[in-house]
Amino acid sequence: MQPTQGPQEDAARVRRRAPANPQAFDPNTATASAGETLTSPLQRIVERPAAVRPSEVLELQHTLGNQAVSGLVSRSLDGPPSRSPVVQRDDLDSGTDQNAAAQQPDPMAGLEWSDSVEGSYQAAAPDPIDVPPDAVNYGPGDYPTPNPNPDTAMAMHVSPSGGRIQRDDSQPGMSADATLGAQTPVHTPPGSASPGPVTFSGTLLIRDANIFSFGFKNPVFKGLDIGHEPSWTWSIDSKWTVQQQIGITLINTHWQPFWGKEIEAGLSAFLQSTVFPSNSNSAAPGGQLQIEQHIIIPWFSVTLTGSTVYDPNSHQMATTGGINLLFHAPALRPQKSGP
Repeated sequence: MQPTQGPQEDAARVRRRAPANPQAFDPNTATASAGETLTSPLQRIVERPAAVRPSEVLELQHTLGNQAVSGLVSRSLDGPPSRSPVVQRDDLDSGTDQNAAAQQPDPMAGLEWSDSVEGSYQAAAPDPIDVPPDAVNYGPGDYPTPNPNPDTAMAMHVSPSGGRIQRDDSQPGMSADATLGAQTPVHTPPGSASPGPVTFSGTLLIRDANIFSFGFKNPVFKGLDIGHEPSWTWSIDSKWTVQQQIGITLINTHWQPFWGKEIEAGLSAFLQSTVFPSNSNSAAPGGQLQIEQHIIIPWFSVTLTGSTVYDPNSHQMATTGGINLLFHAPALRPQKSGP
């Protein structure tokens, strides 16, 4: 395919006065009869007895091209000593007669670039290069992307047919949660005070810690954790009642609804004590059912809770329900030493 002629054609076009068939010109066998202006510089250099200077070789290349220089070199290597030109350094030795060197005839004298070549040519487009399929390591749509965690490698768990598949969860690490919520009593035993309507709590926990953890390929039910994230919580409500809890989620499940944000549902057990205004129950057992909806922001969730705790005064269970805004702090995970 020939490229379309355009403004670039002028850059590839030069002029020369050449024989009728310029491709037949061979600078190695050129003679004066092949065209005076075309061959005279090479003929003068070859036929004169004086040595050839590098500047003359460069000028010959500029005027007649690489073929002429190649012909000169071929004559120097292949011809008899009496007919072979000798290349002389430009910086002549101190013993050389400078005047004699200056009087040597210049074979390039009077030769203009426009007098040396004439004509035009067209460059053909290069042929396409075939790349074999085995030279490409990526499949359709499988292209490398920058790894945000270059020091993290995910393990592949291979299990026999019917076996459990272990999820590749993050390593456990210390973290904290803050909760602001509203609660209401569902059942208050006789003689016991109901909790304040607003409560704030802070929790220290081991993020992503599980005694056992199972992942599933079910599109809705994604996983199950046993012994999930042990925690220590301090809370204060709008009646200035201060309490603390030590607990652990016995069973925690992971669900993937159609809107794409995970829901966790867990059943926890804890020991609770009232610190202020009086230590009325030093270690009351209790339990909590919590449903947590993860929101677009990874550090923010909304929870619905139902808690019940043993009341040692009435020997009954006090039950409350609430809705909370849950804020997650990032986990401080242990750093692995280098190899």
